[in-house]
Amino acid sequence: MINNTRFFRFYLIALITFLLYFSFFVLKEISLLLINHLRIMSLLQAIDEKNAITKNIFDNLLESYLIKRNLFLVVALCEFTLKLDRSLFNNFIYSYLAYCYYQTSLYNCAEYYYKKVISLSPNNFDALLNLGKIYYYLGYLEKSKKSFKLLLKYYPDFKLPDNYF
Repeated sequence: MINNTRFFRFYLIALITFLLYFSFFVLKEISLLLINHLRIMSLLQAIDEKNAITKNIFDNLLESYLIKRNLFLVVALCEFTLKLDRSLFNNFIYSYLAYCYYQTSLYNCAEYYYKKVISLSPNNFDALLNLGKIYYYLGYLEKSKKSFKLLLKYYPDFKLPDNYF
């Protein structure tokens, strides 16, 4: 009888310890979600009040969506920002659009936006590198080599993996 009572008490202590440990992590995740949601809501309210989007608001919203890996929301935010003001930090927006499309394997869309980035900033390292990778993945080896050679022209110290040549 005493053995059964000890076993039951040990079982209860182990169960309560596990539940406390588990609830700590659940509470942490819920609080992070709530904080992130409130941050997004305040930024969206600031956009609504100003009828414009500033670089600071854009950066904060972008960071919130990228942390959660909501790439399609990043695309929507970038497209919305371009619609509001076409002169507002275009190179930055095009870079994020290209990155999101690249990460979701929509290489044709990513190619389009990387070309826009390169037209605005011809020596953009990320754009040249990722455009070369896109051409390589799509099987356009000559275009890939051309993009990588242009990259090496601007950044001669960069070492490209052998499989791209």
